[in-house]
Amino acid sequence: MAKLKILSQKISRRQVIIDAAKKIIISRGFENLTIRAIAQEISVTDGALYRHFKSKHEIISLLIDDLEKTLLTAIEKPAYSLANPIEKLKGIFLSHISNAEQRKGLNLIVINESFTIRDKIIKNKMLKVMSRYQETLKVVIREAIILKKIDKNVDVNAAGIAFFGMVQAAVTFWVLNDFKYHLQSRTLDRMFDQYVRGLGVK
Repeated sequence: MAKLKILSQKISRRQVIIDAAKKIIISRGFENLTIRAIAQEISVTDGALYRHFKSKHEIISLLIDDLEKTLLTAIEKPAYSLANPIEKLKGIFLSHISNAEQRKGLNLIVINESFTIRDKIIKNKMLKVMSRYQETLKVVIREAIILKKIDKNVDVNAAGIAFFGMVQAAVTFWVLNDFKYHLQSRTLDRMFDQYVRGLGVK
């Protein structure tokens, strides 16, 4: 019982640290994410923080875990709950956009920063998350082909990459404009319609 309590406290403390890291990234930028900044945010000493994390990379690793949990949960719900594969694709699209808006583009920032870090473990971890995202998309796109909802000659891999690129582009412009408009807008419907027309939607 005592061990469970200690474990629970440890998990709780780590979550507090991760939440502080997210707050710093959103408000001050990734370049200002340091052990000292996090320690100041949660009112502890640098040394106390190092008891939970040995380096900044460990915090980034947990941010990737957080991204995986929130983003993949968001897109997998419509992917496996809706019947029509085109509706599934739109559900994935809107869920990803909604997730990005709720998190102030945090996922985009973490994804982009993972590319610049010279740490194979971090890069491979992010690659696994992105690969799982792509596999979910490809399952839905293949289903659309089998059910003759889109052109049978669609390249599944290319269609999946184009889909992700479409979402990332929308979020990128939104972040660069300092969140001045609602990310979920009529423009998104037009973007999605343009995408599925490119797949030869029936």
